Amino acid sequence: MQRANAGRVTFMPLNRLRPGADPDYPQTEDAIPMLQRLKFDEQYRPAFKQVFRKSLIVRDLAVGSRFSKSHDLDCVTIDGDQVNRKGALTGGYLDARRSRLQAQADIKRLTTQRSAYEVQVGAEQKQLQEVDGQVTSLLGKLKQTEAARQRAEAAAEQ
Repeated sequence: MQRANAGRVTFMPLNRLRPGADPDYPQTEDAIPMLQRLKFDEQYRPAFKQVFRKSLIVRDLAVGSRFSKSHDLDCVTIDGDQVNRKGALTGGYLDARRSRLQAQADIKRLTTQRSAYEVQVGAEQKQLQEVDGQVTSLLGKLKQTEAARQRAEAAAEQ
């Protein structure tokens, strides 16, 4: 991990974790406990509680700052800005080209778009087959008409 510059890892034995009781979360629509939004296997709940039990997802920095002070919680805005319960504010520029969430949203959007195009291509291929059948039918009629014309010319010459 160090060579790949991929960050740090902390191993936590699940049977030794004692994350403690949940804090008094604010009852508002402007904030939601992060644990309520995370999806994980229940066997890992102690580890997730250890890391995220004192974290809120908040509407904006003002709300995050207020709850961080009043409830002693770390807050993260929807835009990714952070308010630490010790008072630090973190955030700012986000390079959208390097954002994993943006990449996931792009993948989902493009997959949906691709499915729609595949349906459209299927419909157009069916229409093309119908037109091809009509062209084949008309060519057959044209050959019959040409043969009839040639027979009529031959009969007229005799």
